[in-house]
Amino acid sequence: PIPSMLPGSVLLRILATPLHSYSKLGFDFYNPKRSPHEQPFIPGSSAIARVSRVGDDATALRIGQLVFFDSVMKGRDSPETIRFCNPVYHGFDPQKMEVIDSSGFADGSYAEFMRAPLENCYPLDEAKLTGHPREWGFAYTPAQLCALATFLRPFGGLSSIDVKPGETVLISPATYPNGVAACMVALAMGNIFLGHQRGPPIIRN
Repeated sequence: PIPSMLPGSVLLRILATPLHSYSKLGFDFYNPKRSPHEQPFIPGSSAIARVSRVGDDATALRIGQLVFFDSVMKGRDSPETIRFCNPVYHGFDPQKMEVIDSSGFADGSYAEFMRAPLENCYPLDEAKLTGHPREWGFAYTPAQLCALATFLRPFGGLSSIDVKPGETVLISPATYPNGVAACMVALAMGNIFLGHQRGPPIIRN
């Protein structure tokens, strides 16, 4: 069934969401007798979605808007408390699952419609990102835009150490996916990166 609305929530119609390489491993070790999570449950991750419904407390999001959903949810009264919409991330830990279940945002993005916290939905410039190149767009598909989640981690790391354009960044190991993403983000930020990929260090300008 389509999820109902809660205060501080938005209803998303999922367009694309990544499937992580370790998902099968997580479900192989899932034991319903040791997990308090009620079945059936809907796992998921970050996603590219379109806003289907908004509550009365929404101020910026509007119906039909293209958004990026960030699956890393922080406690509204304690930002240091982190939870994920995907139970695979935390190994079906009973204590964390209880917190997630009671939050109203236990179900993830592997569904047609998802209820998400307002603060985890970031509007995207649809005309620029998905528009035709003749109209100065990038022509990205929703599936391609899912890479945003992979780039967020290295961007946050590079930003936290105040990296400036033109500086040299050492990235090791530069492996898939986070290391490669870090190299790409460093280049996009105007840096030279020094990485290691199956051979001697390489430098890209």
